[in-house]
Amino acid sequence: MSTDPIAHREAQAALLDEWVQTRRQIAVLEARSAGLLADRLALMDQDVADTPMHRDAIWRSMVAEYSAAGRIAQGAADHAFTDARTLTDGFPALQDAFTAGEVSAAHVREILHASTAVTQAITTGTIHPDTLGFYEAGALEFASREAPARTCGNSRRHWRGSVSPNGIRMP
Repeated sequence: MSTDPIAHREAQAALLDEWVQTRRQIAVLEARSAGLLADRLALMDQDVADTPMHRDAIWRSMVAEYSAAGRIAQGAADHAFTDARTLTDGFPALQDAFTAGEVSAAHVREILHASTAVTQAITTGTIHPDTLGFYEAGALEFASREAPARTCGNSRRHWRGSVSPNGIRMP
């Protein structure tokens, strides 16, 4: 039993297109999930402001609650909250791309984790704070074309050696 080769190729292309669109929708939902965690963090910050001596207990309780409700490991919930805060506090372009489904949750995770060296260098005064924006733009540009693992490696390698607009050389 033979099939029409053109119809066969069109069916393959339609499945690929639908799969890509579904992956994009998943990224949009993952971004919404991260946004909800960021909203919960804002409520936690209010709780901590009321009782600062209980900061750790408030954090642990929140993580345990979301871990149980989401049936995920507490470590995974902890990382999800940490990533949600990092994303909303310092990566507006990445957050926008994630919300639009242009990058996946795995891309976001890799970019945020690779950014640790950049944020540490900013904190110690080794590089100018504007560097984070350059890092974000470069990582996002690469992520829009590549797999998450390649994005992480590229982000870690290529932010070094650049110069910020203020002429400050980055390590």
